Amino acid sequence: MLTIMIATGTSFKTRGINERYPTPIFPLVDKPFIEHLIDFVIEQNVGSVEFVLSHLPEQIEKLLGDGSRWGTQFRFHLAKDPMRPYDVLKSARAKYGPSPILLAHADRFPQIDLGAWISRYHNDELVMFSCAETGASTETQATDSSAWTGWGLIPAAFLDDLPLGLDEQDIQERLSSAVKRGGQTVAVSRVLDFRTYKGILDAHKLVMSGQFENIALGGKEIQEGVRIERNVSIHSSASLKPPVFIGENSLIGKQTRLGPFAIIGRNCILDAHSSVLEAIVAPDSYVGEALEVQEAVIDKNRIVNVGSGSEICLSDNFILGGLAGKNARRKVEGLMSRSIGVALLLILSPLMLIVMFFLKVFRKGPTFFTTEVVSLPAPSDCALWVTFPLLSFLPRQGKTQVGQSNKRGAMEGAVELLLNFFPALINIARGDLRFVGLPPRTPEEIVALEEDWKALYLNGKLGVISEAFVRYGSHPSEEELYSAEAFYSIMGDPWYDFKLMTQYLGKTLFGWLSAKKH
Repeated sequence: MLTIMIATGTSFKTRGINERYPTPIFPLVDKPFIEHLIDFVIEQNVGSVEFVLSHLPEQIEKLLGDGSRWGTQFRFHLAKDPMRPYDVLKSARAKYGPSPILLAHADRFPQIDLGAWISRYHNDELVMFSCAETGASTETQATDSSAWTGWGLIPAAFLDDLPLGLDEQDIQERLSSAVKRGGQTVAVSRVLDFRTYKGILDAHKLVMSGQFENIALGGKEIQEGVRIERNVSIHSSASLKPPVFIGENSLIGKQTRLGPFAIIGRNCILDAHSSVLEAIVAPDSYVGEALEVQEAVIDKNRIVNVGSGSEICLSDNFILGGLAGKNARRKVEGLMSRSIGVALLLILSPLMLIVMFFLKVFRKGPTFFTTEVVSLPAPSDCALWVTFPLLSFLPRQGKTQVGQSNKRGAMEGAVELLLNFFPALINIARGDLRFVGLPPRTPEEIVALEEDWKALYLNGKLGVISEAFVRYGSHPSEEELYSAEAFYSIMGDPWYDFKLMTQYLGKTLFGWLSAKKH
């Protein structure tokens, strides 16, 4: 049996999220909706699967590949008109002959025992799966084409007289007429329907409450009804009320409230005092400080109120809340950091002069190196960025070479403390950066970041001591670096900065001295 899955990828009622996603790859809890469908279909041993695509087809093809991940073969067709994607049924009839077809729509998922129907299926029988709406009789459902789930078992004979250029309403009417002449309509109890925002939220609620039998969720259940994936960081003061799902690499800030029915996608950040209940936060999104989200879908800079159907699209790449208090706090912290920087610079100036003397005598080239880096926080428009010269006793390329030569442990701490931290005190005294924050970057380095990472970075503060160095050393991987910066964006406050500073000193000064004794 061949499966033809209509995945045109757009719906008039979800056109907002369709700017970023074709509907079938919007996540259903832990993975794209279409992957749940394919898992289900492949379990029924239906053979190969062919997809009809239209909106953002390259995203679906890239996600699914050639089908080898599922042990089968995928083929893709492109429909010029997403409203009339059914011409491929005729070509399938010509190619596969009398073989029946499982017709499925990739924005709906009926709860059916498909394997049982396939095992007793007759090649000349048409089976139409329809939704068992509350209060409707089975007889009504059998003749009501509007209740069709978009799924059906279609005999080859039905396709012989099928004209080209049909839309979904045309297909429904023809299937309903064929049922009256001798097919079957099978009522299903539940359908996950991604054609509307309400349908998307209701689908998540059904799955999270365990009322949809055909989907098994991934992740680890840390308590009843609370599932998390790998590399999730949850502040100890956060409150989780089941059911809750948190995707990989996500960070949940202090005194946040999640649930019931809070679904947080991968690579998400929930800032302090925010709350999410009966809501979906799509992957790579940021929920700002003290922002309350209820009965909504958040996708990056877009907030959809599911109850009213209204959509708000913010100008920034991340959804930001409560920034006024944060900016005032930053100004106070900046004055304190600058004052301490001036004091340390005066105290340590003799030691800095000794370091400068040795570098001048034993190393060729200049003593100081400067790199133009972007001052933070900064607007998203790169034309408005302000830069300043970051001072160091090492060239920027030289930092990479240290790591490449495997100078780890004590030597890494000595290099960091003497050649990077000491000269950066001048920048701290000027007010260019703080003691603790995100690592300084050049404009070119910021432009090269992924959009989500760039938005996160531009809203942060610079520091000579970074979470990434304390956790992973001078040369973290890209994943480690992003994870550390995202984590700091939530946890960063004066007390946490102080703890990072003590860990930094332990890693550099005391670790260096301890290594020398041995």
